[in-house]
Amino acid sequence: MSGIVGAAFGARALRSTLPVALELERAEGRSGSFQRLDALLNRLVERMLAGDAIAEFGMERNRPHFALRGLEPEERIFIDEQYALSALEERGCFFAPEEVALEGVIQFAHYHRGWSRFGARATEEAQVKIQTKGSPQSMFSWAVLTPIAELLYSPIRVAGRFERGRALEKSVGGWPTTQAVLADLGLDVTGMGVTERTGRWHNQQLWRREQILARLQYRPKLGTGLRAALTRFLAERYYAKVDKKGQVTRRRMLNREYEQLLIAIFRGSWQDFVAYLGEQLHPDDITDKPAPTLLKAQRVELPSPAEVRLDVVRRHWLAVGQVERAQRATDLLPAGLVPEGDNYLYADGRTGQLVVLDGWRLRFPPDLNSDILRLWGSQYWPGQPQRVVTNPNPQLSLGGAAGPALRFWHGAFLTLWYMCRGGWSRTTLRDLGRYYERDLLELHDLGCSVDRESLDSIANAERLLGMPREVAGKRESIQSAGIQIEISTEITTERDGFERARDVISTARDGWALAHLEAYLERRVQQVLEPANRFYWRAIADRGKPPTLKQFASAASALTDDWLGGDVAAAYSAIGADTPIASEQVGRPALPRIEFVQKVLEGLSTGQRLEFDPMKDRYRESWDLVSMANAGLRYLRVMEGIGSKPQLKAVHGIVERYAEARAVEPQEILDWYAQVVEWALAQFPTQDPGALNR
Repeated sequence: MSGIVGAAFGARALRSTLPVALELERAEGRSGSFQRLDALLNRLVERMLAGDAIAEFGMERNRPHFALRGLEPEERIFIDEQYALSALEERGCFFAPEEVALEGVIQFAHYHRGWSRFGARATEEAQVKIQTKGSPQSMFSWAVLTPIAELLYSPIRVAGRFERGRALEKSVGGWPTTQAVLADLGLDVTGMGVTERTGRWHNQQLWRREQILARLQYRPKLGTGLRAALTRFLAERYYAKVDKKGQVTRRRMLNREYEQLLIAIFRGSWQDFVAYLGEQLHPDDITDKPAPTLLKAQRVELPSPAEVRLDVVRRHWLAVGQVERAQRATDLLPAGLVPEGDNYLYADGRTGQLVVLDGWRLRFPPDLNSDILRLWGSQYWPGQPQRVVTNPNPQLSLGGAAGPALRFWHGAFLTLWYMCRGGWSRTTLRDLGRYYERDLLELHDLGCSVDRESLDSIANAERLLGMPREVAGKRESIQSAGIQIEISTEITTERDGFERARDVISTARDGWALAHLEAYLERRVQQVLEPANRFYWRAIADRGKPPTLKQFASAASALTDDWLGGDVAAAYSAIGADTPIASEQVGRPALPRIEFVQKVLEGLSTGQRLEFDPMKDRYRESWDLVSMANAGLRYLRVMEGIGSKPQLKAVHGIVERYAEARAVEPQEILDWYAQVVEWALAQFPTQDPGALNR
């Protein structure tokens, strides 16, 4: 950095070695603010290099978990005070991430010394994503420990050629600079042979790794030196970006990498960093106005379009419960009552039948189905967020809005049904809590837990069921060498007691709904409203201007599609912001989806009989045609979004398999498919898009 000029502390420190820079820092009274951080790092780095497990992370009860191990009480207090998301935002650090990815590199030495032959793999596999709100330790580890570990273990990464392609070229090309930094820290890097070629045999690579680790020994105040090295990286970036007046704006200097370091060393405060260097803030970074408040992001009122949809979700909840309570073991199960995917047709290989997943249409009141179609019949188009297009499956979107409560309670009903009628259940009533653990945890986080008594009553309801008995289903008779042979192609199991166990589940469901349903549904809206609100106002606080339309639409996508009918303009209004657009309805919310898909299948099959018995020759072709028919609504959505006939790359996956099976160019199949979809669409009256129905 010989080109650095100026008499400010930062410029003088850059012209010095790290030990001299630390002495300058102490002499000029600039080290006091780092005392607690340095003390913590000195202890943590010593433990890291000794091979201690400094953290525990992974999945715990089906949710991400992270915690630092062995912290003293005063160290925990320091991290909580300085690296909490709320504390960072109070310092104006609105670019601090709300979710971080933590990786095993922070304790590579621990993995290597515990499982030397598999240490690199263990390091790579140890990773977890953590919400930083409520987890200052995850913010601290991401901002401080991760870059320190990456610097310390860079010789092993380069020597082992862990990266590929450009990433490898960058790490190898940057090694001389990294080597100089490590040497400046007093680490013995001579003789590591990092860039020498090593045999591919595992024991040779392992020997090299051992040699490097042996030289990465802790020395007094190494944590302080590493903190100074990270500070120097920031200073180098600053002086590389300054203008002729020796100043630079925060936005010009910082990218994601340097935002991370600013959080690590200066707890996100740009002013503190510039003051530490002894430089003057750029005029654009000086304002007499207070930073925009995030009070709006704490809680906002439910928008009226969401209130309307909440009423429909309540009615849907009651309708599902009524169907489940009335279901008898001798009745056919209403397929697709609560859709799990956006398909309407299903080729059932067990029965050889084409199944229409329209249980909701057959069993719900017509006015409820009409309201669901009207209110969830549209979505926004990500490429042009002002365009509101056809939602392929409104019932599926309503189920997404209803969330984990609907998934769990309807899942309990389906588990019982398939235990009694078919033997194809994904779990059992006894293991229901474990199978739906993620949904139950989400309900707990919303303050609407399913209590232990209800879970136990459902588990105990399994005792009400009879013993399983095998039932032969579809039978075929064939003759072979003059002998008549009867083959059963479907063996199922049945159990008595369905109605008794059904009533136990329904009673528990009703009890939960009485206690929690109203609060739960309102919190479901808040669950997507508040993040969109925070994203918008944090962007203004950080950048001084709103996020772009596409950025906000992406952040608010769940709010927009689940509760606002795809109207991004309404999402702006919901958070009290001025909208830059007027939403344009280009979709067909009232299009009868099932009839449309059936018409597409009719056009694709060209009058040929479809075969859904897996033992028949035309089964695979018939199955592919059903898949393409189901995709007709997705094709329509893309066509509405882009305003023209989609190209092959825009509808990837719809026609490729059919084209490959028949050795035909995908574009040829797409042209034929487009004609069929347009023909099917013409069979339905043209709709006036009109205003958005909210």
